[in-house]
Amino acid sequence: MFIAVGMLGWFHDAQSADFIITTIAGNGTAGYSGDGGQATEALINHPTSGPIDDKGNLYFPDWDNHAIRKINLNTGIITTVAGGNLGGGFKHPGGYIDSMGNLLYISDHGNHVIYKVNSDGTTTLIAGTIGVAGYKDGPAVDAKFNHPAMLIKDGNNLYIGDFWNHRIRKMNLTTKEVSTIAGTGSAGYNGDNIPATTAKLYYPGGITLVKDGTDKFLYIGDYYNHRLRKLDINSGIITTVAGSNATPLGYNGGGYSGDGGLAIDAQLNVPTFAVFDSVGNMYITDNRNHVIRKVDVNTKKITTVAGIPNSGGYNGDNIPADQAQLNFPLGIVVDSEDNLYITDYGNHRIRKLTKKKSSTGGCKSRFRLYSWPNNPPDFGTERVGSSTSMKHYAYAYTWGDKSNCQNGPTVNDISLSGANASEFAIKNKVCKDEQESFDGLFSRYYYCQFNTVFSPTLEGTKEVTLTAKFDNSDTQTQPLLAKAVNTGQPTLEISPSSIDFGTLKVGSGSSKTITIKNTGDVNLKISNVTVSGETSGDFSMEWPGCYEGVLKPAEECSLHVSFIPTSAGAKQASLTVVTSNAGSGVITATGNAKDLVDCSDDNITIQTRTTTYDNHAWALDSDGDENYTDHISWDKVWADKNGNALNRVPNENDVVRINNGHYITGIPVLAKVKALCVEKGGVLVPIKDFQENFSLEIQATDGISNKGIIGKVEDVSDLPWVDTSSGTDWTTYADGNDEEPGGANCSSDLDPTTNAEKGSDVILRSGGPIFNEGKIIAGNGGNGSKIGASGGSATVRGSNIINKGTIRAGKGGDIYGESGGTAGKGGSTEVSSNHKHLYNEEFFNPNNVWEKPNIFAGNGGNCTCDSNTGEAGNGGDLRLTAYKIHLEGGNYGSGMAGTGCAKTASNGNGWVIIDPNVISLANANTKVRGGNAKIFGGKDWILDLRNMSGVVIDATDNVTLAVGENGVIDLRGNNGPIIKAGGIVQLFADIILLDDGVKLSALIQATDIVLGPNKILRDVSLTGAGKKIGEPEIVLPVRLTLANNGPEKDTYTLSVTDTAGWTLGELPSTIEIDGLEFIDLVLDVTLPTTRGATNVITVTAISQADPDIKSVAKVHASVKDMTYTISGSILDKSGQPVKGITVEIEDKTVVTDEQGHFEIAGLLSGDYTLNVSKEGRNLATQDITLEGDDSVIEIDLEIDTSVAVPTPATCKIYAVNDKGLNNSQFFTVTLDDLAIGALGPMYKGHDIEALAIHPK
Repeated sequence: MFIAVGMLGWFHDAQSADFIITTIAGNGTAGYSGDGGQATEALINHPTSGPIDDKGNLYFPDWDNHAIRKINLNTGIITTVAGGNLGGGFKHPGGYIDSMGNLLYISDHGNHVIYKVNSDGTTTLIAGTIGVAGYKDGPAVDAKFNHPAMLIKDGNNLYIGDFWNHRIRKMNLTTKEVSTIAGTGSAGYNGDNIPATTAKLYYPGGITLVKDGTDKFLYIGDYYNHRLRKLDINSGIITTVAGSNATPLGYNGGGYSGDGGLAIDAQLNVPTFAVFDSVGNMYITDNRNHVIRKVDVNTKKITTVAGIPNSGGYNGDNIPADQAQLNFPLGIVVDSEDNLYITDYGNHRIRKLTKKKSSTGGCKSRFRLYSWPNNPPDFGTERVGSSTSMKHYAYAYTWGDKSNCQNGPTVNDISLSGANASEFAIKNKVCKDEQESFDGLFSRYYYCQFNTVFSPTLEGTKEVTLTAKFDNSDTQTQPLLAKAVNTGQPTLEISPSSIDFGTLKVGSGSSKTITIKNTGDVNLKISNVTVSGETSGDFSMEWPGCYEGVLKPAEECSLHVSFIPTSAGAKQASLTVVTSNAGSGVITATGNAKDLVDCSDDNITIQTRTTTYDNHAWALDSDGDENYTDHISWDKVWADKNGNALNRVPNENDVVRINNGHYITGIPVLAKVKALCVEKGGVLVPIKDFQENFSLEIQATDGISNKGIIGKVEDVSDLPWVDTSSGTDWTTYADGNDEEPGGANCSSDLDPTTNAEKGSDVILRSGGPIFNEGKIIAGNGGNGSKIGASGGSATVRGSNIINKGTIRAGKGGDIYGESGGTAGKGGSTEVSSNHKHLYNEEFFNPNNVWEKPNIFAGNGGNCTCDSNTGEAGNGGDLRLTAYKIHLEGGNYGSGMAGTGCAKTASNGNGWVIIDPNVISLANANTKVRGGNAKIFGGKDWILDLRNMSGVVIDATDNVTLAVGENGVIDLRGNNGPIIKAGGIVQLFADIILLDDGVKLSALIQATDIVLGPNKILRDVSLTGAGKKIGEPEIVLPVRLTLANNGPEKDTYTLSVTDTAGWTLGELPSTIEIDGLEFIDLVLDVTLPTTRGATNVITVTAISQADPDIKSVAKVHASVKDMTYTISGSILDKSGQPVKGITVEIEDKTVVTDEQGHFEIAGLLSGDYTLNVSKEGRNLATQDITLEGDDSVIEIDLEIDTSVAVPTPATCKIYAVNDKGLNNSQFFTVTLDDLAIGALGPMYKGHDIEALAIHPK
């Protein structure tokens, strides 16, 4: 037997509550046959309950065939997945199958044991003893069961219906301990609202797990107590939700009655199983009554929807379900369309209950009547003469294929009924009709928002029903709960009145809970909660339970206060709870903050040295195996905290500091440290050697603090200590190399020997917080004649991120040829603080200049030739992911598409994708711009767009805002447009808050505004270094990060391909990741023996929940070419070494040392010319061919030093000026500055016509 996991929802189809019944498996004859064929022609033998996976497969235990079988609901094909003709020795097996159809656990009912199913299909006994019935808790290997039946897995727990032990058991899959959570072992009934471990059960059958936020419940078919029980897993309390106290107990007990009344008063006869549809209605298999019962989610009333009471049998298919006979229906499951599947045990069939089609013809419609912030609506206790208001929403959402669906129902009427209806009123009703037709689809969203006001005139408990009628005859109702008294006062009580968070590091966080309680005797109305004080920005609040709510007498709610300091020092804030009828209360919050990463001399363990060194490398790794085995003089780069030289590189236990004025040329592969501090004026750039520019990847366990530059130096003015006369181009280290050979702008087609290279990625990861007050910038893509390379990506992941500087991906490379091609795509930027906070804050810098934070993706590459016929580069995407995102000032945007090309970019400007649980855009200076913008979240998510000033979200294309169930889009307090789009704006939410009289069109500028009910959007990213290089035959580790940027758990299918057929390691075929979480992956790549070989490895992740959501990572892997070093000496004619001679090969230049020695490394195979010169005067040349396995070439050259003319200290011209007859003057001209100076006196009376200088 199986259980199904139900999630409480709020939608239901517009189709009638009546069902049509059909058979989808079995022909009524008991037997075992038909695998591989149509299930309707197969023989089955007493089917029991099973689930439907996400792929559309229905599973069921074929009870007396001792098998577990599967029906593909799309093809109708039936197969056996365990037991039966596959063997295994099972006796009446049941099992647990996950959403992807993986059989994970088997309950062997007749053998009294539990098996785990391994990935290869084999089984491992994990609990119980084969063939031995009994009862024993403790280690699973010693535990005893008595006919275990239903299984359900939730996280690390496996719940087990221990049928003949009259208990529900739990096995912790981590500790392998078995315990009892319900039942005493004694059959019977001894009451409800008691701890489940003290409650009697009577053959507990089907168990269904239902999750509602953090609440979890097990619904239990309590067979011979003829009740459906509900176990609150958190509290351990058990209750009855269906079945009457008047029902006789035991095997011969039970009954049938109660339709139209409350389920708690109805009689059942062996209720075996329960499931929930998408609106929350419960369906029960009433086994011995041969019917299916339904319990309405709102009224709690019970009806019969299938079967004829007390008439077991079979009388045909394709008839109304309530006219069809069933024969001991045992199991039930619901699909995504709210169709029901029944295991008709005695008829040896699987039956399907399909809802009758609605009158809208090929359309599907959903309706909802909902109150906010309290649902179901409870107006509490109000004083006569006062009033309480609650917002209500009613909508009809219709969609379908345009060819069959051109219309949909609307809200026809909203009314109040009941004995006290006159004390309620409907006010401020505004309805909106949104119809959209595109891509062959039609949708209509008819939406009404109104206030229901309770204004009592007499004391007492009120009976009122709110009804929304739709023009297709569908209705939605809500009972309104309310009470009135003649006198009374609310009382605000806040506890505690002050909170102190102690001392935290900047960027780290802590939360405390404040309880707000109404100790009065009428409703307390909370209108707002505010935070004030000079340092209030370091405190934040979440108060969903109190959000504009009404606290009834004795009711309380929680205010969650977080302290996440963004700067060091003492902090204080006043939190004020504002009510409209009981004054205000103030809580004082205090805390202290110290620097996020202690970069002081006392705390660091390794730092850059003050002495300069030409290499400036963090570390070297010549073969790419991630072992730093190469040796240079590290003591010239690194020092300890006291400045003493260290001849080693940083490791994972180090707190590393890069000091002001030091330019460190990166790491070839991932570097692991404890913490990284980049001081203002310090620079950490990627390594760029003769073959590749490497990505820059840092992983810190404790934190990263950047006040300098990580990645690309954009402007040498950021490096005031740089000698700009040195000729070094400090700004290109992170950029990809251009195509070789290059060409002038608008040059004719070239035949490049090397392609343009992707810009360097910058990847920063921290287990602790990340603080950025400087610049984190990836490299630009290289330029090419036809193909521009992609810009590098910028990835920043940490636990709480504070950004006060710039984070940006690299620009795509340009194309400079004149005949076609594609410019490079801009790099993507991803900033993620999973389940933590992401702060982006304006601040005053040390020069008292107001700085704005910036986070951007890279722009696409351009066409620099006016006559180019190519395509512009696409803009990169921007992703911001965190539990709570604070965009308090600054600019945020995707990359813009390139320009100057004949063809526009295929995808245009990039996407802005933001997925928090709570987002705050509370600053007039905040600007989010992009091509398409998508901001979305999950259940209970709040998008706070209140009190904006000017356009906050500006997109050239479309904007989508979407929240899950009970989520809110709050647009109040705005006087003008805050969202601007060149295309459409879509809002998916059940609750959109507007000021009275304000329309969406006043706040949104777009070609169209499309509304829809709550919607879960998904997003995934797969990131990693774009390029990897290594020596032949090594195993090259390719590191990737797979992130679920969506609000809910998802499973991803992974695939790996490559262009060269190299030996690749394996990645998991599927991975499950919680919402807003990520996982690290390593793909091992074995490099071939051929030097210079290249490969493009493509890794793809596809969401199984939505196959249209996928992410692709491409890694360009290569084998290092053979490299050569030319070394030697320059000698004079006498064989003596000559110092200061320039030796040059292509763009590599060195000068001989005291011993006349030179060395030029990093040369690839090929023909070269070596030039020897002194002060620009060529002294010798020699042609050299580099080939073969000898990597070091020794050359000694003899030169004639006599031709080398030393430069005098001052170079002068000596001259004479004949100043007329018999007057002459000698003078000099200094060539440095052309200064003229007299040389001796004027010789009067001397006519000097010439000048000679004696050789001595």
